[in-house]
Amino acid sequence: FRSKDFTRYEGDYRTLRQEVPQTADVVFVVEEKPCNKDAAAQLSKIVNDLEKALRKAGLADNQFAFVGYGGIGVHGPPHVHTAQGQVFAESRRSVLAIDSLDFSSFGQNDVLSAVKFAADLPYRVGASKTVIVMSCMECNPVFMKTNYANINQLLLERDISLHLLHE
Repeated sequence: FRSKDFTRYEGDYRTLRQEVPQTADVVFVVEEKPCNKDAAAQLSKIVNDLEKALRKAGLADNQFAFVGYGGIGVHGPPHVHTAQGQVFAESRRSVLAIDSLDFSSFGQNDVLSAVKFAADLPYRVGASKTVIVMSCMECNPVFMKTNYANINQLLLERDISLHLLHE
């Protein structure tokens, strides 16, 4: 790798001498089924409350993303709900992504594939990374394309915290 500032070779490393950002990237993984409709109606409030708590803890410029899964058609496999075309958005604009969630049908519920999909989103360097799963159906291993051990290892390697929000 060459640039006008420095030359790097495979195996070399460089320490960045910048302050670590005090910010968080939070992804909600939402099962798009009718049983989650009431809980999802509270999602804007949850995001606003979480934003307040993060700010109180000293984290600013926080961003939120929304991954849907478990519905029918395009809402079946894991997918992103964007806010004005952006995967991550600040709390005020996250309502745009929340409003596009669809809770009208039942489909498969491979929550682990949805968590893996969320882990692959473009998180900011140095940001605290959190995935919050909003699931309403029982997890059935028959529908899982991977297992929890693999997902847990992926989350550990990427320094992503996983939380479950369930009624």
